[in-house]
Amino acid sequence: MRPLEAAAHGVLSLAVSLELENGEWYSYSRKINFSTAAYFTYRFARILLETPCQPIQPLNLKHPRPRHPRTPWKVTRVSRNRYFIPFPNRIRSEDAGKVDSKVFFDPDDPSDVGSDVHALKVEKVVSVSPLSLDMTSRVDLQQLQASFGKAQIVHGFHKFFYNIWGNFG
Repeated sequence: MRPLEAAAHGVLSLAVSLELENGEWYSYSRKINFSTAAYFTYRFARILLETPCQPIQPLNLKHPRPRHPRTPWKVTRVSRNRYFIPFPNRIRSEDAGKVDSKVFFDPDDPSDVGSDVHALKVEKVVSVSPLSLDMTSRVDLQQLQASFGKAQIVHGFHKFFYNIWGNFG
């Protein structure tokens, strides 16, 4: 994702997306109104620029349909569930090589409450998700180190690695 790459170089960044129907992705239709996305992009760009004490943190903005500048917004986390299911488009020969996707979302899945996708699809609000370069799991690293140190080595694997690398431990 380019906003993460920008953040890695110390550049403030936003990723902005607009909820579209599958057929609209390749249409370049003038019927698609980007003005609300532009409004929220401007709003959150100003917030990022005017809050220099914040660490470099890219934001991911997602806009629902229908949208207008009075659409509510909320800070969300990124969904852990797949939202787009990609598949190759083989309907017409001129579409060869294009990838389409189906949108799949279970509004009753409790694990998605508080996520960007839930905000977009269920609450119909603009989702603002702070992203992070640090993708380390949120576990106690010292506790994980200790539990890995206590793990028993399965005898067959130990013998296998000994035969490959010799005595390594």
